[in-house]
Amino acid sequence: IDTEPKDMEWFRNIFIPSFDKDRNVAKIEALERTESGLTTVIRNIVKGKDTGAAPQRGIVKNGRIVYWEAAPGSEVKLQSMVDQVLAEDDLLRKYSAFIECFNGSPGAAAKALPMLDAIFDPEIKIYTGIDTEPKDMEWFRNIFIPSFDKDRNVAKIEALERTESGLTTVIRNIVKGKDTGAAPQ
Repeated sequence: IDTEPKDMEWFRNIFIPSFDKDRNVAKIEALERTESGLTTVIRNIVKGKDTGAAPQRGIVKNGRIVYWEAAPGSEVKLQSMVDQVLAEDDLLRKYSAFIECFNGSPGAAAKALPMLDAIFDPEIKIYTGIDTEPKDMEWFRNIFIPSFDKDRNVAKIEALERTESGLTTVIRNIVKGKDTGAAPQ
């Protein structure tokens, strides 16, 4: 799922140390030598939570692993585990900072708009549950976000968690001074 492969420096300096820091555990459930390398299934316990078993495979040359990837169909599962292993999940941190812009103070849009491209894909489709058609990034950028300045609306994260396929969150909204309740998203 990553657009750029990780190198040995990343593996050595970021990924491996996170196991010590958070006492994460990787357990081999299956390991098999193949003609070109290895196939394995590794179950990870990350920050005390079982993230499931992720089938993986690698290419071996001269007795050393030279390439490693998720087995076909397991890309999301492996990426999710990697994201959870890292000490600070960058997407969670960015998303939290983005939502924190909407605290009812003036200038929310000016603070939030520069963060959009780092968090959301330009092709995002936003389903409000009310509209028959999804909203797009232009609506999000030009109508929704500026409404926080206009009406001094507030959004507060009540829960935020990384899932296998992305994020789930519960956000409490105060719109035009009225608490509209917590909305799971």
